[in-house]
Amino acid sequence: GAPRFYEGPASDPDLTLYFTPEAVEVLSQAKDADTYYRMYRELMKSPQGAARVDYKLNKSMVKLAKMGYVKWARRYGFL
Repeated sequence: GAPRFYEGPASDPDLTLYFTPEAVEVLSQAKDADTYYRMYRELMKSPQGAARVDYKLNKSMVKLAKMGYVKWARRYGFL
């Protein structure tokens, strides 16, 4: 089947990310994925004025761990 990206957002997402308009503006300046993720992690740890990023887990950590989320998050520096 088609990748989920082409199917639109999931009706019951595992993780919801929240970005203020200022955070979107800051992150849009990244020239590549590595820079974007570094900037994203910096905003998560230390918001810059109105530029804020937050998230909400919609499933238990046990379910997310089984789905590989914890491994992915550690690999990319989110945990």
